[in-house]
Amino acid sequence: MGDERRRGVDVRIEGEMVELFKKIERKRGVCIIVMREDLGVVGQTGERVGVT
Repeated sequence: MGDERRRGVDVRIEGEMVELFKKIERKRGVCIIVMREDLGVVGQTGERVGVT
């Protein structure tokens, strides 16, 4: 589960984190839950999105 504690992280690092999440999901066959306010990043990260 990833929480948005990364304020101030530059765009390059943010992209690397998204790619790492995707790689872990594929390699291990797990689900990663990412809680974010930036819906652009959420759209890149997940297959399904829930908004409350």
